[in-house]
Amino acid sequence: MSKLLKTAARLGLCAGLLLPLVNAEVRPAAAEFNLTPAGLESTLDGLMKERMDALHIPGAAVVVTKGSGIYFSKGYGNADTAAQVPMDPARTRIPIGSLTKSVTATAAMQLVEEGRLDLKQDINTYLRTYQAPKFGNLPITLHDLLTHTSGLDQAVYEVNGKTKESTPDAETFLKRYFEAQPPVRPPGEKYEYSNAGLGLAGNLVEIASGQPLSAYYEQKLLGPLKMPSATLDLPLGDPQLAKSYSYAKGVYQEVPYSYISLPGAGGLTVVPNEFANYLIAHLNGGQAGDTRILKPDSVEAMHAKQYAANPQLDGIGYGFFRGRTASGIPTLYHTGEIDGFVSELVLIPSEKVGIFVAVNSAGSDVQLHEEIVEALSGHMSAPAQPLDPSASASAGGRRTAPAAIDTAALAGDYQAGINPRHGWGKWLRFLGGFSAQVESPDPSSLRVTAVFSGSPEKQTKLFKHAGGGLFQEVNGREKLSFQEAEGRMAMTLSDHTTLGKVSFWQKTWTLLSLYAAGSLVFLVIGLIWLVRYGIRAFRKSAKPVSGIVAAIALLNTVFLAVQLTYGNSQLTFGYPAWYAWGISSLPLVSAALAVWLLWKMASGRRGSGWAGWKTAFSLFTLGFTGFLYYWNFLPVHYS
Repeated sequence: MSKLLKTAARLGLCAGLLLPLVNAEVRPAAAEFNLTPAGLESTLDGLMKERMDALHIPGAAVVVTKGSGIYFSKGYGNADTAAQVPMDPARTRIPIGSLTKSVTATAAMQLVEEGRLDLKQDINTYLRTYQAPKFGNLPITLHDLLTHTSGLDQAVYEVNGKTKESTPDAETFLKRYFEAQPPVRPPGEKYEYSNAGLGLAGNLVEIASGQPLSAYYEQKLLGPLKMPSATLDLPLGDPQLAKSYSYAKGVYQEVPYSYISLPGAGGLTVVPNEFANYLIAHLNGGQAGDTRILKPDSVEAMHAKQYAANPQLDGIGYGFFRGRTASGIPTLYHTGEIDGFVSELVLIPSEKVGIFVAVNSAGSDVQLHEEIVEALSGHMSAPAQPLDPSASASAGGRRTAPAAIDTAALAGDYQAGINPRHGWGKWLRFLGGFSAQVESPDPSSLRVTAVFSGSPEKQTKLFKHAGGGLFQEVNGREKLSFQEAEGRMAMTLSDHTTLGKVSFWQKTWTLLSLYAAGSLVFLVIGLIWLVRYGIRAFRKSAKPVSGIVAAIALLNTVFLAVQLTYGNSQLTFGYPAWYAWGISSLPLVSAALAVWLLWKMASGRRGSGWAGWKTAFSLFTLGFTGFLYYWNFLPVHYS
């Protein structure tokens, strides 16, 4: 489950550094990439050796493109540690997870060019076997899907399959998904990374083209871009398919592969050198060699700012996130993680340089990827363009003090929920996600503790108000943007992560504590009952011990134990009937027994007795069952 949380919380969010000017988007001078291939290899070899050892990465592939071709390509370490198969960017096949979303966005834009899809049209006009519910009667558009602003609920349940046969196709999955999970906010209101959104975009490509997504990819993208090894079908059995690993206590453990229900959101497997052609096409107006996959205007639209939580941030395009290197060079990027593989592509349009990095380590995040990008961008000469946090630009170009803001009202705890609001998995809120603590040391400053770009650990940084709800890090490059969303204050970090302000009762720690305390009560009551039963049996006492209390404690203990050991780990694969309708019903049975016990005590029936602790325990059981019902642990869901 920790892997699921880590993936859902940062999938596609961690790369690039934003450093735009206030109230102005200035095009920087063209960068000059002054490393030769030999110099690039020399720069990377030392970095890769040191960082791969430190981050416990068995293998990595690095490809750098420049202009219309591959400038540098090299593998490091092993694609298969047991067989000692080296990582070879010319042969090794690597699942790239959410980088597939960028390719799906490109496919959608091809159909927009042909007039078979429209960016601003209600997607329900294309859907045949199911319809996307509307929030407030507002239609969802392809534009909303490609910018992660559709307002769709998080898709977690049944997104993976253990076998190809048990994995529903995208259309079947989406039909079930929309029946159980309607949108949770108006489209266009807020960015929230969405596998369902890009998976739906992939299904729209299928519907508009009249072909399975894999066939469309092959005909319109993979074939023309000379990517014969790329596939949306997991190539199990291919000796060139890399293996991924988790690292614990000095040992690498192989991570199993999985199938996904939404291939357009993360199903692509590629050979790095072949995938370089995709980067080249996007850096050359849609053309790689003699093949054109998009018109220049479409490429420009994909790379342009299509959404930003604050107009002074770099924002999001179609299939790409927009960012900047530490020295201020604009970038386009996307990351992907699946089954322990972590990949990132970064485009530097000003120099027509593309960087693709893939590793096979589940716990490495994108630290190595970002260090590689920064090492290479350090050899580009574009000037940094720092923001002056003490002033903002007026329309006439004069510098004026930023309008006052109530920083005390911004202080508090913030969380980025990765949990769905409807259906199975709502309880993932208990297990966390991104969180941040915001303090207001003075009327113009904020002290923020959070996980920022480039570091897996929480850091505390000081920010100054720069106007327009924007805060700039003091002596640093991070930015924060504050805005109202869904009736509460929201904070957006430089890497596009958006966190909502939460009260004490909404905090992960509070919810997890309530859940843990309830579990402990049933366990303790069960143990007390066993001790009392044992003592009375030893003494041969005829005084009865309440069997109803024991049954209530046992039913809930069994449910909680199975939910913890099985329910969490199997959530993404879906539940069999014995769990969904059997184990998950045990708290309902215990609640019925609690009502019966209360009735027996209230009616004064013989054998029930009147004990305050039994009443309290019965009421506690009913309250805890209500708690489980609200968080969708039971077969009948609150939402």
